[in-house]
Amino acid sequence: MILYKAGDTPSIQDLRPQQPFDVVIGMSGIESLTARMVGQVHEAWSRNTALYDRIFQDIDALSLQGAEAVQRGDFAQLGELMNINHGLLNALQVSTPELEDMVGIARRAGALGAKLTGGGGGGSMVALCPDQPEAVRAALEGAGYRTMVSRIGSEPT
Repeated sequence: MILYKAGDTPSIQDLRPQQPFDVVIGMSGIESLTARMVGQVHEAWSRNTALYDRIFQDIDALSLQGAEAVQRGDFAQLGELMNINHGLLNALQVSTPELEDMVGIARRAGALGAKLTGGGGGGSMVALCPDQPEAVRAALEGAGYRTMVSRIGSEPT
């Protein structure tokens, strides 16, 4: 896994999870243009800069804490951070009803955390499932969504 930090002195860090873990990607099939979502967020930011800057700072801090949790293998904390991050992304108005549905399904099926992924406005989310990826996958597929399971932190075969 790679952690990229932007800013005055950008950096790239190779994250080494303490132990491999599974994530389930849920896809609704709805597509969105990242550029359109970025434009919508920028427009909202221009109307309320201080509020949006605070949300961006909080998302950045959560991401860095999440990277530390990955390295420690602290899946409970990582899941909680993902859930909070998703709430902030929803506050930025980049979520959709389908994303909210998939996130809820994944959490109810046992995911420790779930959040939208990508630029938002579309239909993909990632769910942290170190113990039961198949239960989360089955719940999402049972609701009509497409899925894939990915193992993070294992060496390629």
